[in-house]
This record gives sequence, C-alpha cells and structure tokens, in this order.
Amino acid sequence: MAELIAGIAAAGISALAAILVARLRVENTTQHGTSVELLRSIDERTQRLEDRLVEHSERLARLEGPAR
Repeated sequence: MAELIAGIAAAGISALAAILVARLRVENTTQHGTSVELLRSIDERTQRLEDRLVEHSERLARLEGPAR
C-alpha cells in the first residue's frame, strides 16, 4: 500500500515538474523570440557577406594570375 502511494506521489510530482518546464519553455520563447529572430537574421546576412567576400577573393586571385 505504501509503495502504491509513493508511486502515485512520484507520478504527481513528475507531472507537475513537466508542466512547469513546459510553461517556462513557452515563456522563454515568448520573451526571447524576437532576439532569436534578430540573431538568425544577422547570421544570414553575415553568411551572405562571407560568401561574397570569398567570391571576390577568388575573382581577384584569377585576375592576378599565378603567384610568383
């Protein structure tokens, strides 16, 4: 009987913890969602700049010819 009560209590505590974690996750996403979007935007722009720089470097290297 005591084992049954302990099992039910453990299940209840686990359920409450799961609900709390889910709620905190939703609040965190809500609070920081715009920051995450901004960081992704910055990352995409930085990647585009890097790609353009690599293309420019390769084009310049072709124009200069082989190194002496």
